[in-house]
Amino acid sequence: MTIALTSILAGIGFALPFIVWAVFRFLDKIKQISFTWSKWVILAAFVLFWAIAILLIVLYVVL
Repeated sequence: MTIALTSILAGIGFALPFIVWAVFRFLDKIKQISFTWSKWVILAAFVLFWAIAILLIVLYVVL
């Protein structure tokens, strides 16, 4: 895997939680649809996608 591909995949991984957050914010503020569990989904998205992105970077550096 090249450094460019690793950087693109890691960048997508770092950006995805913000997209998840934006969708829930849009639904809450614009559409007036409220989810009581949305905070946990956003937190899980941050942890999952950022862990994957950091793991990709670490694996590229190590391997």
